[in-house]
Amino acid sequence: MHDQNIKKIAWISVPAFISTDMFIIPEVSKYYQLDWYLLVRENEKIDFLEQANLLKEEGKIGFNLVYTHFRSSDPRTLIEYKNFLSIIKENNYDIIYNVMIGIPYYMPLLRYIIGTKKTLVAIHNVHVPKGGSLYWPSVLYTKFTINSFKYFQTFSESQKRELKAKAPNKYCDNVNFVLMDYGRPTHITKNDETVFLSFGIIRDYKRIDVIIQAAQIAYEKTGKKFKVIIAGSCDNWEPYQKMIRYPELFDLRIMRIEDEEIPNLFAETDYFLAPYQDIAQSGSAIIALNYNIPIIASKLEAFQTYVIDGVTGYLMSPACVEDLTNIIIKILKADSESNNTMKETIAKMKQELFSAEVVCQMYRKNIEAVLNGIEG
Repeated sequence: MHDQNIKKIAWISVPAFISTDMFIIPEVSKYYQLDWYLLVRENEKIDFLEQANLLKEEGKIGFNLVYTHFRSSDPRTLIEYKNFLSIIKENNYDIIYNVMIGIPYYMPLLRYIIGTKKTLVAIHNVHVPKGGSLYWPSVLYTKFTINSFKYFQTFSESQKRELKAKAPNKYCDNVNFVLMDYGRPTHITKNDETVFLSFGIIRDYKRIDVIIQAAQIAYEKTGKKFKVIIAGSCDNWEPYQKMIRYPELFDLRIMRIEDEEIPNLFAETDYFLAPYQDIAQSGSAIIALNYNIPIIASKLEAFQTYVIDGVTGYLMSPACVEDLTNIIIKILKADSESNNTMKETIAKMKQELFSAEVVCQMYRKNIEAVLNGIEG
């Protein structure tokens, strides 16, 4: 039986953000009575479903799948959202933690039915990356959300600054991602070749074209053998495929990568590639940190929190083929000891910034700000 003095939280999210939620909810639930609501489309793949149900069975959280049956833009979805939020209101939670979701209906209904007084809105992309899906609708939806609510949480210092620049009188603070641990590898496929990895859903702004070009130029200049794994689903791979002149350089896994495959994938890897032209934050890079993999990333604020040039990875000009080529050549000419030193440094740093205990206190600060009515 729950202590009557413990505050009740409705935690509302969607499967797209479950890797963020799953690793922090067990820690937050030590301090609050937490009911997790996951809004799910019919037949949608849900990662970590077994683990979430186990938390429920152990009595640590409430966990509910709330199914929606129509496209986001279908007016019937509005009715489903209205019915769901009416139930949330009836349950009289002390705080609603709600990820910004549901273009175009959800956030207006949340504002109308629940209101702003006890609602903490988590926004992953205050700055919407160009090249992402639904770019302009997302920009307008984000603007509406920021104008309509009082309390916000972002997932990086840079996104917090961006939100405060847009709405200086509103409450906002950032949290770090928790280390995304998908378990230990079951087998390691590794030889003496240096392996670079690009992992995650392939979007234009991630600049896979830069990876392909830089790898091929580095190969031409050095003649050294190495491997580039490109792993993730892609709506249109053909333009990238046409760029490949040296197929022996690339290990292409253009498909959805299942959770159980991730530990083995990173066990093969020496360096993680993120030459993005634009990004708010990268969950894939946090997975790389969990497995102590040095990151080669663009000089964007989202990466500069944890990529220290020459120490935990390498920084490059965004989407710059020449910079990435030079870094790959530098790595190919170095010995393996530099990679091992970087991995040791990451192992120490990640616990200080991304452990569940540390990140939970960031979440608690924001939750308590809403509970105590602290203004921006």
